[in-house]
Amino acid sequence: MTEAEWLTTDDLEVVLGACRPDLLTRGYIGNIDPITRLLNATFARRAWMDITPSLPFLAAIETIERLTEGEATWNDTQAAVIASANSSENGRDLPVAVMLFGPLSTADRAISLAKFYGLSEKDEAQERKHQCTLARCVYGNPFRPVSLDPSCLLWNDGTVVRIARAIYADQAFCLMPILADALEESGCSNTEILNHLRGRGVHTRGCYALDMLVDKPRPSMR
Repeated sequence: MTEAEWLTTDDLEVVLGACRPDLLTRGYIGNIDPITRLLNATFARRAWMDITPSLPFLAAIETIERLTEGEATWNDTQAAVIASANSSENGRDLPVAVMLFGPLSTADRAISLAKFYGLSEKDEAQERKHQCTLARCVYGNPFRPVSLDPSCLLWNDGTVVRIARAIYADQAFCLMPILADALEESGCSNTEILNHLRGRGVHTRGCYALDMLVDKPRPSMR
């Protein structure tokens, strides 16, 4: 596979194959790394956008995200997931997929749920394309590994880190270009990370560039 193919494909399995081949299964995975769990949660949230906001699984998804961020306990999460599974609403099994299955399975289940509530074939194609974009945001470009000079994070009394943490805390991805400007001023000349921060594409929790700047632990890529 070429970089150009990886950047343009709408097949999530192809996207994952280049950077996370360990996730190429639609079956049970179990011990999912936090970054992938956040991506799963994003897929589930997007399905929720197409349906009624009263579904119990939304509370479960939010609790899973809080668990991943260290803001909720396993007991809290288990209770929320069980409450979702015991509900009579469609989508009740989606939180289980977020916790225990890989992104391929979670993405398929999210699409199926949205289709149940009327997602058209045209919109399904767009959603699958969007899922690939989100995966690229989370895992980064495997053809262009990114490294960062630690001095950039120390520049101007940690200005880059402070901005990155504020964006992460508020999920204020619209401010990413401002972060890119500060990073470039700090001495960073890596076009891959700068372009990603300035790009018009979507960002999500687990964005590789933002995680790098707030020094969050990341799973090993291929």
